[in-house]
Amino acid sequence: MKEELTTQLKGIREKLNSDDIRQIHNQINLLERFISRYFENSSYYHQLLGAKKSVGMIEHLGDGVMGYQISNVKETCYGILDNMILETENFGVPTKNDMKVDKSININNHNNNTQTQTLNLEILKEAFKESLTGKQYKELAEIVEEEKDITKATPRLIDKIKSFGGDVASNVLASLITNPTIYNGLF
Repeated sequence: MKEELTTQLKGIREKLNSDDIRQIHNQINLLERFISRYFENSSYYHQLLGAKKSVGMIEHLGDGVMGYQISNVKETCYGILDNMILETENFGVPTKNDMKVDKSININNHNNNTQTQTLNLEILKEAFKESLTGKQYKELAEIVEEEKDITKATPRLIDKIKSFGGDVASNVLASLITNPTIYNGLF
């Protein structure tokens, strides 16, 4: 099992050495699945999120636009893969920890097929932090902390967001929609 996992990780690393952005994106998605299966409680996933966001932006804007560079994406992925390979070779295939904190929202759609999508809360936090000032973010966080009853918190949050001005709500929504993870699968 150890040799099989390292061989597969090395295969991903080899295929990342491509100039085709779709090939790179596919390998990042494959790497994400390996992380969630074998390294789920590691920091690799959070490192990969940045690379995944960047590759999505590169697909839509082009390499080098707004500071998104494919070379940086590859470097991040190579670092993750090299560490995963080294860890597997030295310590064997990781086992799942009994204790796990799940910071995600699971959305299940049931039709003829079953599809489970996971929306990471980090995407939401990132959208808020990109669209709000630090003070505005803290004000919303205070309401959430003070009001444990969602029905009471909702009107307070709406009023507070309205007080920030008309552009804030649209900026948050635009930031959420243009997040590469959401944007690529939304429309």
